[in-house]
Amino acid sequence: MASDKHKEKILNLRKDFWKAYKDSTGKKMPKNFKDTKSDNAYEPIREEMRFRLGILNADEKLMGGKTFRRFFFEKENFDFRNGTLQWFKKYIKAVKDNAPVPFVQNYIDGAEIIDSSFRRGIIRNNKHFTPTDFYLAKNSDGCQWYGVLKENSWYVDRQDQDAVKDVIIDSFENPGQNITAVIWGPPGSGKTTFLRKIAATVSEMRFSVIWVTDLGKVDMGIFNPLQNYCIIIEDWENIKSTKTKNSDFLKHTVYSKNIRVVIGDIPDAEDREYVEFVDRRKIFRISPADNEAIVKKALKVNKAWQIRAESVFSVKEFYNSPIYIILYVIDCAAKSKEDILKPNETYLGIFKKIIFNELEIIYQTYPGLARALFHWANLYQREGVIFHWEALLRLANYYDNGRSTLISQRLSTINNKTQIGETLQHYIYFGELTIPELEGNHSCHFHHGVIALEGISQPLKRDVEWEFDDHTVEEIFFALIQINDYYMAATIYTNFRQILNGQEKILKCNRTGIILSFESLRLLDGYYKGLRQLILMEKNKGEISDIKLMGWLISASYLVTACAEKTQEHLQFIFSIFYDNQIDLRPARDLFASDKIVRVEFESEFLSDIIRKYTELGWLNFKSVDK
Repeated sequence: MASDKHKEKILNLRKDFWKAYKDSTGKKMPKNFKDTKSDNAYEPIREEMRFRLGILNADEKLMGGKTFRRFFFEKENFDFRNGTLQWFKKYIKAVKDNAPVPFVQNYIDGAEIIDSSFRRGIIRNNKHFTPTDFYLAKNSDGCQWYGVLKENSWYVDRQDQDAVKDVIIDSFENPGQNITAVIWGPPGSGKTTFLRKIAATVSEMRFSVIWVTDLGKVDMGIFNPLQNYCIIIEDWENIKSTKTKNSDFLKHTVYSKNIRVVIGDIPDAEDREYVEFVDRRKIFRISPADNEAIVKKALKVNKAWQIRAESVFSVKEFYNSPIYIILYVIDCAAKSKEDILKPNETYLGIFKKIIFNELEIIYQTYPGLARALFHWANLYQREGVIFHWEALLRLANYYDNGRSTLISQRLSTINNKTQIGETLQHYIYFGELTIPELEGNHSCHFHHGVIALEGISQPLKRDVEWEFDDHTVEEIFFALIQINDYYMAATIYTNFRQILNGQEKILKCNRTGIILSFESLRLLDGYYKGLRQLILMEKNKGEISDIKLMGWLISASYLVTACAEKTQEHLQFIFSIFYDNQIDLRPARDLFASDKIVRVEFESEFLSDIIRKYTELGWLNFKSVDK
């Protein structure tokens, strides 16, 4: 039992904590705090402590709700571990010293932060997907993450999985080469899914996991030197970056004490910039030996696939093909009235023939659409270009040259009951866009890059219309200008700047001011949707902290000023998201005006400009919103 002197120390520490908490946040102990038994009720306290103590990993729990409850309300048992008491003492000291605290990142341009919020969002928003969707890579991001993260995962463990995880963990404990591991595998081999599983596993460790989607947009200067990061680049070949940017990234990371990098790439990529920084013993290969187990698990959840299993296994070198191509062919075989599986053919050959025949059918009805798909697949293969559906249809109209009814009218929505509609949905999926410039439009994406690489990018005809080279890129750029789609034209210009050198003036002649690309708009749209989800999730948990609110505003502001053409409209759009959810922005406004934040990631000129714009907008008159 604790002595009376020890009890007195604990009671004084408790009193000092609540005083520091009020000094830091302006808030007293939450109402009904004493009566709650929910661990989530203590999350605002944890978040404030993490913020003050400079703990940037949002998954760092500090201590459980039971420990908090005992510390705040215990009347008899005052036996606490010294480590527990140190957390509270450090917090009190940080507040008394008015110590500057780092800004906690919740957004990184060109990347996803794989943390508990990300995992919860994936599980909550993707429950409609089926195992078949997962094995066919439908809606490649949300569906694939869901299949990996869900309870009773659809993922099948692979060779070297534990070895790669151990290498990553060990790299922080025993520093060596910062390119920690490289995963080599051909397109469609399951490399990205494997890396998703690795990311999900190590995201529960004491370092932040960053999943890079566009290395060209990642600013390495924003990473906090006090926090450890594991950066995962799932496809080095298609990271949409320049050799200079790649070189700068490697120079920054290979000599950094707090950053480790995991890279996915095609096999035997000996000419890559990163190879000289890798321990050859830490290059792992995706093995086709795992394909049998994956196929058997996939067959268990799809009866139609089971029926065709006997003919599936008769194909030459069955398990040696990339797993995605195997599963795609099995699905097509299950749906086909004819026997498309030939014992003397490879799965890749059958895959190419299936897509060639399907494109022929599209060509017979909509020749312009078949050609537009062919060009988009080649643009995607070279630079990962994403179109919006309306732009692709207008380009199809342009190529069709009046030979049939306007394609954009006939296919404004895809009817999956038609043969062409079903084929298109086999290739692509849509993402809704809600931002001011493109509200109501849809971005379109290939379910898997192999569909473009090995299928649609192959020419149907042997004539000049079905060639693709630098000259074709110029033709597409000018065609998009002609059909008044400046966002897609700006996207082509951004990705093929060397080919289109000097053509920016054409864009500026047609549109005054900065030309915003469709890719930038899509990035903004994704952020806004994520912001809505975060607000809803935090509201369900309880009160939203001023710190988190400020973080959202800074992230949104930084993104908008970096790439938005109509900054004022977008700031108003951000405010509307808060307004719709009845969130009072005054605490964030006051925090902006204080000197309590270390603004290490942003120049003071940028923050001053943002605060000025917010002030001009009157913080959207949030004074009338009750807290």
